[in-house]
Amino acid sequence: MSPDPESGWEGFIDELPLRILAAWNERVDDDLSENPVTNEEVVGLLERTSSGEVMRVLGHIVSNHRIIYGATMLAVAVVQNHCLAMHVGDGDIIAVDGEGNPHWLVEPDRRFVGEETASLCVAEAEDFRCRVTVDPQVAFRFLMLATDGYAKSFRTDELFLGAVRDYDAYFSDVGVA
Repeated sequence: MSPDPESGWEGFIDELPLRILAAWNERVDDDLSENPVTNEEVVGLLERTSSGEVMRVLGHIVSNHRIIYGATMLAVAVVQNHCLAMHVGDGDIIAVDGEGNPHWLVEPDRRFVGEETASLCVAEAEDFRCRVTVDPQVAFRFLMLATDGYAKSFRTDELFLGAVRDYDAYFSDVGVA
């Protein structure tokens, strides 16, 4: 599957999340049929859940066994002069431009509060945040994909972006970036 030269990236980006979700759900369903969720696994999950949330979480598990597989996806593909970035759930995709200024390549999903997030286990196509950048060599010199929790460990976005600047400077100094 690749972008159609006639329709460009638009149709590709519309279809890609649907394909990813279908493939992911198929693999999870296959795994669940071979390895059903055990009572011990459910109890373990509920023990780590706050008492006020137990019934809600149990309801989610009963209505959708895939929720046990809660999954975030961060993906970047650079092909020739295009960069495709896709994101579902927690985590961050940050680019640093040629001047050393970091910015989110894909904006964080701010619909949720606290530890709530979109996840492949309950995702819809609209939960995918996608961006195509043309000529990534000019658009950024450093790219960082950070899993969930890293940016949240900073008190502010600016402190997090400062850490990204530090990584960029470090890798520039050692000749990796």
